[in-house]
Amino acid sequence: MNENILNGFKEYLLRSKSFSDNTVESYDRDIKKILAYLEEGGYDLENYNWLNEPFVIEYIDYLKDNKYSSATLSRTISTIHGFIDYLYEEKIISDRININIKIDKKKKTN
Repeated sequence: MNENILNGFKEYLLRSKSFSDNTVESYDRDIKKILAYLEEGGYDLENYNWLNEPFVIEYIDYLKDNKYSSATLSRTISTIHGFIDYLYEEKIISDRININIKIDKKKKTN
């Protein structure tokens, strides 16, 4: 994936969403983790055919299997929504992709 897209996404988050620097860095890390997962899985990063709900479900399941917290899972989904918005607004993708996944927040038991 083009480094300009990653930098543009960070600028978009700062400009359009008014996120804090810390949140922007967290989203940037999330996207880079997704890209590493995609590369490892042999996905084509130059197009966005992978950016769909079945892929997101697969990726969230991967994170669950690796014991990521529900807060991290929720933020990852928010990151993906933001990335879709950015790609759509910049006309990098032609359709706004609908990702409708909710994370169950499990209650801690003692």
